[in-house]
Amino acid sequence: MNKVGREMNRKKIISLVLAGALVISTLLAGCSGNQEKSQNDTKPKTESTKGERDENATMTRAESADISAIIPIGQNSADAQEMVLPIFDMLYRVHGGGTQYYLAESYEMSADNKELTVKLKEGLKYHDGETIDADEIVWNFNVRKEQGLDSYYTASNGKDVAIEKVDDLTVKLSLQEPSASYAAMFGMMQLIPSHLYKDAPDVLNCAANEKGVGTGPYKVKEWNKGESLVLERNEEYYGEKPGIKTLVFKIIPDQANQAVSFESGELDVLTVRNQTDYDKYSKMDGVQMFTFPEGRNHYLAFNALSDNMKDDKVREAICAALNQDELVEGAYGGSAVAEKAQNVMTTATLYYSDKVTGYEQDLDKAKQLIKETGLDSKTLKIIYNSDRANFEDIALIVQQQLKEVGVESEIQGYDSNSFFNELFEYDGKNTGYDIAVNGYASNGDPDGNRGMFSASSYNMVTSDKLEELWSQGVVESDPEKRQQIYEDIAQEIKDIHAMYMVGSTNIILAAKEGYQGLDAVHLIPLFVDYSKIYKEAE
Repeated sequence: MNKVGREMNRKKIISLVLAGALVISTLLAGCSGNQEKSQNDTKPKTESTKGERDENATMTRAESADISAIIPIGQNSADAQEMVLPIFDMLYRVHGGGTQYYLAESYEMSADNKELTVKLKEGLKYHDGETIDADEIVWNFNVRKEQGLDSYYTASNGKDVAIEKVDDLTVKLSLQEPSASYAAMFGMMQLIPSHLYKDAPDVLNCAANEKGVGTGPYKVKEWNKGESLVLERNEEYYGEKPGIKTLVFKIIPDQANQAVSFESGELDVLTVRNQTDYDKYSKMDGVQMFTFPEGRNHYLAFNALSDNMKDDKVREAICAALNQDELVEGAYGGSAVAEKAQNVMTTATLYYSDKVTGYEQDLDKAKQLIKETGLDSKTLKIIYNSDRANFEDIALIVQQQLKEVGVESEIQGYDSNSFFNELFEYDGKNTGYDIAVNGYASNGDPDGNRGMFSASSYNMVTSDKLEELWSQGVVESDPEKRQQIYEDIAQEIKDIHAMYMVGSTNIILAAKEGYQGLDAVHLIPLFVDYSKIYKEAE
């Protein structure tokens, strides 16, 4: 039986949903044998042809929306994550080829998957020179638990995790039941300095968020709110020195204006979102192209709290009415930008199965169900994030395809902050929309997507069977059994018509000649290893 969620603190809701966005960082693009190879469209990009680097180089790129605070906690968009990641390192990152260590020197999970031990590297310091030790991990863990933030670090399978300091560099975390995914999840924790936040009742609204004192390869130089964030190389960084001295993130909401800024020379790197621009820049002198899978799905979310969407036959009718091939071709323009998304996992997700595919259009079935449910007498509301490329096109095509089978709809775009406020609003009666065009990353352990479908989460359709399968998946340690569980999850999501998959997107970067290494490490959010990115000396 389909269920809707129970009332929950909004911070906790966003934390659950963001687990899916953060867990994407755990895999290299290419892990688990499912990932496509990077497509290099001109000369090889990761090796300099001149051999010398410009040690004073600047790299400027655009983001669609500004961050609200310089803190790694509670960032609910890919733009924000891209901007804070160079400032705040994680502990470690587990991926298909092993583990990439940052602040941590090592981690060890017990044989029963119930006890995690993490040891820090020696001599670590925040950007302001203060020491990073085991007490910092304990404080960061506890402040998240106390303030209801990032619950995927402080709880496992809905049950609290306990933390204790072992020595000056080591902590131990104890789980109440086994978890096959917790170690990878915990490694992604990014530390904020306790000496700046310890007296803050709400770390998300604190003066320290203006400074952005972190642990990563870049330090905050200046933040011009609504305009730009400028970062400078951390010359005291414990790891390999970044190749670019200054990073500039310019806030340019409109995709067309981003393209104008790139062509005028204001931007050095541009994220390309449609086939037309891809074709144009591929032929443009002085421009290099980098293409690789993003591990992100775009989809239609059916609001389980809307009276119009509670009937499974209504959702089934919509899924039967839509033509995915036309959606992908019309919204993205070609396969360079996106391909058809088949199920809730992406090909970069561990335990992805190609046995579960998308819906086939069946107009006769759609019309029959529309008549049976009276859907043709209603007007649906479709919302989308206007700061995201392709989303408006998806909404418009969906509107047209529904109209062709007799279903009227109205569409409304919101800026990023307003959209997420609408999508994540949870008061037990969020009926402000029927369908939302959204996207999420799925590039690591699939348990990261679990929060989307929890009955205690927000507005997604779920079921008792689905929640039980998620619970089984997180505790199962046998890879073959986990594979079957996640295949069953994908099938159940399809069976209950919880979402309609649209496109699985690629990252396409256009860059000025001379910039190297942009395709060296394919991780989301971009980029996770700035030591590989540099500019050739002129």
